[in-house]
Amino acid sequence: MPVENQVTTTSLEALRAYVEGMKLNSQGQFRDAVAFLEKAVALDPDFIAAYSSLRVVHSNLGDGADARRYATKAFELRNKASERENLRVTAAYQVTVLRNLDKAAQTYDLYTRMYPTDYISWNGLATAHMDIGRFDEALKEFQEVARLRGMPINLTNLAANYVLNGKLQEAKAVIQKAIEEKREVRGMHTILYEIAFMENDAQSLQRELDLLKVAPSDRPPVGDLVFFGRFNDIRKRRADVGVLTELLAGYGAQAESKAREALRKNRLNNSVAVTAALAGEIDGIRALEDIAKEFPEDTLLNGMDIPTAKAAYELHSGDAAKAIPLLKPVAHFEPSARSLLAIYLRGQAYLKSKSGPEAGAEFQKILANRGVVLRSVLYPLSHLGLARAYGLAGDKVKTRKSYEDFFAIWKNADADIPVLVEAKGEYAKLGN
Repeated sequence: MPVENQVTTTSLEALRAYVEGMKLNSQGQFRDAVAFLEKAVALDPDFIAAYSSLRVVHSNLGDGADARRYATKAFELRNKASERENLRVTAAYQVTVLRNLDKAAQTYDLYTRMYPTDYISWNGLATAHMDIGRFDEALKEFQEVARLRGMPINLTNLAANYVLNGKLQEAKAVIQKAIEEKREVRGMHTILYEIAFMENDAQSLQRELDLLKVAPSDRPPVGDLVFFGRFNDIRKRRADVGVLTELLAGYGAQAESKAREALRKNRLNNSVAVTAALAGEIDGIRALEDIAKEFPEDTLLNGMDIPTAKAAYELHSGDAAKAIPLLKPVAHFEPSARSLLAIYLRGQAYLKSKSGPEAGAEFQKILANRGVVLRSVLYPLSHLGLARAYGLAGDKVKTRKSYEDFFAIWKNADADIPVLVEAKGEYAKLGN
């Protein structure tokens, strides 16, 4: 019997529903999986593994509230579970409810050592390591998951982690094999699209958009347009450029007003609060501190979001020297996707402090981790930051080259973007 089916239940029908739900989840059919798993807990209200799996499926669907609800229910029943299930639900509770990834990683590590053939333990450990930026460790663990259980979702996670580690050919090989074996899911083509974007492979980009069934009116995707600074094209679609992007692009008061309004409407969103702090809104920091009262053990909130927000606020206030030490806790998580803004802000703080080499090192971190950055606007803007850093260091050749790298990416960008106008003015002053 597969390890995921070695669960505690008094109902054969509940077990059958659970097995089908797990199968659908592994194939990426998350909404269909919910129905079967809900049937399982209706048939057996003490079915701990089914509650835990509902936590996973709702997380996959982006439904945090239901994920927390089911994680809590499973945790409350843990004393009725086997030792293995107890470890599973405890780690899940630490991830989803406490949001303490360090504790969860310790529990999953124990779980892997006690039950080394249980892919769930390896998958949990890999995911925790991925979220805190330990991509090399996560890769080894996702490889073990795929070895133990090569279902579509596991192969997708493995390919995604290859990308995070900058191993694009390995990622493509995993997906190609899955396609040949008829185990492909939509998420694999999303990954192939990201790889084609990084490799500037126009033919593959169009192929993947076709396979993803993206309408002609939605091409290029908004994320591509943001990367290339084509904000007016986004607005013509009546789509959102993103307040953070507008702030980074230098739109000043206009973007700051949007950031304050977004915080007013959605005060419990970490990203919105950090963006508000970058716009000079002190209540952005207060909002995050209020969230921390509800989730005092939240690893990423306390270790990343709050320090980033405080540093962003100081930068807006003109105190770059104060911003730099505030970002020190974030270094533990770099270069995770969630830490990229902090790295960029640290680079900006060093620029404002006239510390060219230090600033350059921060922007290089972003440029060196393209598989993490993907289509973020921070990638082209880091070329500009690097140009300014080389300028402070007095290296005219590298300064000019970095400006030109930025202009090459933004060759079709809106001409009136403030940060682009500034960059062109700076470049013009370089002379020969």
